[in-house]
Amino acid sequence: MNEDQNLQNLFQRIESNVAASPELRTKLATKRRSPRRLRLAMAGGMVGAFAVLGAIVFILPNASAAGTYRRVEDAIEDAKYMHVRSYGKFVDKPRTLLSELFYSHGAWRCDAFPNTRLARTYLRVGGDQWYYLNGSDVAVKEPFTGGFLDSRQTALEFAENMSDEGSLGHQRDFSIESRPDEGGRPVYAIVATRKDTPYHLEMIVDKKSNLPIRATFSGQDPSSPNYREITSEFSFDNKIDPRAFLPKIKSTTRLTDMIADAESLKTEWKRPIKTVQAGPTSVDVRNITVNSKGELFVVCSFGAPVGFEPGQFPKNLLPDKITDDLGRAYQLVETVPPGGMFGDTRAREYFKFGDDSVAITEWAPIEPITPWVAAKSVDVSFVVRTWMGYPTFSDDSIRAKAQFTLPSAIESDFPAYSASMLLGEVHGQFEMESSEDRAKRCESNHQYALAARWYRAAAELAYPLALVKTFTHDAERCQKLLDAHPVP
Repeated sequence: MNEDQNLQNLFQRIESNVAASPELRTKLATKRRSPRRLRLAMAGGMVGAFAVLGAIVFILPNASAAGTYRRVEDAIEDAKYMHVRSYGKFVDKPRTLLSELFYSHGAWRCDAFPNTRLARTYLRVGGDQWYYLNGSDVAVKEPFTGGFLDSRQTALEFAENMSDEGSLGHQRDFSIESRPDEGGRPVYAIVATRKDTPYHLEMIVDKKSNLPIRATFSGQDPSSPNYREITSEFSFDNKIDPRAFLPKIKSTTRLTDMIADAESLKTEWKRPIKTVQAGPTSVDVRNITVNSKGELFVVCSFGAPVGFEPGQFPKNLLPDKITDDLGRAYQLVETVPPGGMFGDTRAREYFKFGDDSVAITEWAPIEPITPWVAAKSVDVSFVVRTWMGYPTFSDDSIRAKAQFTLPSAIESDFPAYSASMLLGEVHGQFEMESSEDRAKRCESNHQYALAARWYRAAAELAYPLALVKTFTHDAERCQKLLDAHPVP
């Protein structure tokens, strides 16, 4: 069976799933959101994916540059094809390919962070959008609804969404400057700066065609330890192979129809296991799953955040500490919304219960035991805290406790809903941090043998590789503390 036929068979498999109601699809098709950002910690800083995709910022420039700028816009708008390679140059690091974008007649594909554990592909063709996770081999299908994949279809308008990093609503000054010919072609530069900051954007444009050749963006002073320079290289001349717009799906790929999965799970979790009340707020616990390693996955839904302020992570009543009936303590691995940390899909909208948002908290035993002896119940402390990632804030004045009976352990590492919520992808991204957190907790409790074990686990998962040395040193330090203070 050839690859194309294999691909079509896989598509048919997902098309045969439970379809979303026409009402839901109509509702989703009319929703619009501002472009989302894929975020990756690199060189100690945060790089937005579409800031990565290009340092281009298409906004209305000041009057002096408006005419020239409009000519560039018109030229790109008329383009039928566009190919963009974006590179990052970080302090003391070689230039790295960060993303590659293909555009052709309204269809587009973006390969982001190639050759890293965050490698992923975004694809928009016709009425569907696809999101493929290389590491976990999961392909997510959604109806095309705008937002991250904007409904506009010109090359110009896709370019507009590439990057607004450095803008953030602040005024920038644009100017047109002359530049030496490049490869025998007359060129000019569109330069954007901002007062009192090191922000700098320079776009080199072909003077004859008014099409961009290259754009370079930096938002920090070159002396900053987090300095990075993003360069995008453009091509508009060559037709793009239509096969570039086929989803990267293999025979092993897990296909997820996000809407169908969400509707099925909301039916399954319609009745909460328990509602926990603390002062003015409450949380519904809708599902608890435990695997054979003793790891717990707790699904919660909650309403309006408590003490939420613009620009801050929301705070809601969520699990804060867990112990089981055998006296074993658990460490919070991560708290994530549906669709993963980066918000690459619309899962946060699909998995809502009315206006209530959903989050999944993953917990792991501090002391791993093989084979794991199953517990019958857990005591859970709830507190108002942030829930995007690891909590950075908690309010101990709003607290509650509840006990839950545990179901039988599943054989797989993750719950059945993992692919829909991209849970495995998030786990892989933060497994190193989870091991480090457990190591620090054990060390603070003078459990040096466990601390050394978790530091070694973090070293095995370390990225960037420079952290291997750090975690190995921490493990050796804890081992020396254990030797100096042996357990009686």
